[in-house]
Amino acid sequence: MPRAIKRCRAFCTVFLLAAVGGLTGCASSSSAWMESIQGMWRGDVSAPPAAVTDLPQVRVQLEKTQFFMELVRTERSSSQDEPVQVWMSPAGELMRLSESGRIVGSSGSWYVDWRNSKTSPIPPWNDLIQRTQRGATVQYVRTRDVQPGGLIGLREVITVQRIPAPHSLPGNVLWLQEQSVLQDSSGRWARLAANDSQFLALARNLPPAQFALQQQDNGRWQWVYSRQCLAVNVCMTFTPWPAVAADNKGAHS
Repeated sequence: MPRAIKRCRAFCTVFLLAAVGGLTGCASSSSAWMESIQGMWRGDVSAPPAAVTDLPQVRVQLEKTQFFMELVRTERSSSQDEPVQVWMSPAGELMRLSESGRIVGSSGSWYVDWRNSKTSPIPPWNDLIQRTQRGATVQYVRTRDVQPGGLIGLREVITVQRIPAPHSLPGNVLWLQEQSVLQDSSGRWARLAANDSQFLALARNLPPAQFALQQQDNGRWQWVYSRQCLAVNVCMTFTPWPAVAADNKGAHS
């Protein structure tokens, strides 16, 4: 069997198993996420070797499986206020991440894809850190289409807040959380989820997205780790690779 087909089958099988795990997978995913965070900074998380390439890579963890995606291009989009990076998995799935590391689209997966994602203007990380430090509430709006199922125009209000850093990480890493709340004043999405199990995990509030940020030499805060979900039962972690080594100087608060 050709190697590409083997890799595709392996990845897609894991993706499908993660999807059909349903809501029962949330607790185990959270545990795996914390183990991955701690292991990343200790350097003892096992993963397939990174490809020998000059292209930037990001390490992705989906449930217990890790793999690398390569940057294939950077796009400008009228629906986003910053450049969008397009990453490709070994099996050919595409993940679109904004320059700030947020998922803004996906295509080619077996279970769920985001299409036509649009956001209102989002302050850069430096501004978000300053504003959340002062206790300000920062919100932005996202709309997206979801396949399969033809869910068009899901609208979410996303609230950004500071969260405590996991104690096992160096102090110079700050964490922000983004909680999305689906806007459903007509009850349309709730009825779909109640009447068709296909929509149960798609037309619901996503688990919070969480970002680890580290200050660079130029003073700019950069994402170095994130956990984000395409659906309530399809959550992934992303780490720019090679992982940024953290020191113990402590974060500027």
